[in-house]
This record gives sequence, structure tokens and C-alpha cells, in this order.
Amino acid sequence: GLLRGYSDELALQLAREKLKNASEAGADCIVTLCPFCFIALDMGQLQIRSKYREVYNMPIIHYAELLSIALGINPKELAIETHRVKIDKLLEKIL
Repeated sequence: GLLRGYSDELALQLAREKLKNASEAGADCIVTLCPFCFIALDMGQLQIRSKYREVYNMPIIHYAELLSIALGINPKELAIETHRVKIDKLLEKIL
């Protein structure tokens, strides 16, 4: 995540590798503690789609969001709709 700004290309390559591995492993989502990693993985999917013609549609969730949902907070109160990759299908699984 922090690589963005230093080397956007390297940050994009790392995001691409993580998304590919998570997708191949059958993950439903990626949960991250790092806000920069969240941005790199969520917004990075749009860049990866444009640059490499690869589509992952992998939901990215910040740990605080997942914890809040687990504690019963309505996802709409968490601004979940601002995610670039929508997490509606994931929410259907966990709610």
C-alpha cells in the first residue's frame, strides 16, 4: 500500500499478484488492516482491469469494517457503498 507514490507500477504489480493468488485460492474477499493496502487493492482492480485486461472483482474489506459488521452494525452506516469493488454478494454470505 505504501509503495503507491514511490513506485505506482510496483504497487500495481504487487496488488495484481495478491489478487491473483487470492482468486486462485478461492477466497471470498481480502481483509486488510492497512488503509493504504485497502486502497491499493480496491482501486487497483480498476487499474489492473484497464492495463492488463484482468478482472478479479475481489471484495476488499478493512478489518474495522468486518469487525463492525460482526458486531451488528448496519453496513450502510459504514459507507460500504464507496468501495470500488462492490461487496453485496459477500454481505449476503455473512449476514
